[in-house]
Order: sequence, then structure tokens, then C-alpha cells
Amino acid sequence: MTRHELTRELTELRGRILLRDETLTMSVRLAAATGNEDWIRRYQMAEPKLVSDIEKAIELADSVPVERAVKATEDANFALIDLELRSFELVREGRATAASALLSSP
Repeated sequence: MTRHELTRELTELRGRILLRDETLTMSVRLAAATGNEDWIRRYQMAEPKLVSDIEKAIELADSVPVERAVKATEDANFALIDLELRSFELVREGRATAASALLSSP
């Protein structure tokens, strides 16, 4: 893969990661706010795609020294996914208020 192709693929991955991350964040917040488990199912369908894109971006970024900073961003995305999954578990337990509080915590 040429440097140009690599840069293009990383750019596309970043775009998909941002879009999926926003979708997942919206889903978890709506699940916490409404207690509606349809949002949890939507999250569960989209989350593996986000993880796959993050893993691929990390793999590609490791081959380009300039892109190593991407790894820190991707690690932050994994931490966000963990927070969202914990919030969904609270929603499933009927604790939507606790889920909202968790999402609002620093």
C-alpha cells in the first residue's frame, strides 16, 4: 500500500469512527433518558463495526510514524465504549437515572 493509499484509508476510517461514535453516544444517551431498550439493540448492532474500524485504524497508524497520535484517540474511543456499555447495563436494570448520572460524570 502506498503512503497516499494509506493516508486515504486512514482518513476514511476516521470519518467512519466519528460517525459511528456519535451514533453510539446518541443511542446510549437516549436509552438512559427513555429506558427504551430499542436503543440498546441499535447500539449492539453498531458497536462491533466501530471496534473493527478502530482496530484497523490502529493497525494502519502503527505503520505510519506520523499517525501514531491516532492511537491515543482510538484508546479514548474504547474507554467511551466501556462507559456506554456500563450505562446500558444500568438501563437494563431499570436504573435510567443512574445511567444518565454515569454519562454526565467527569
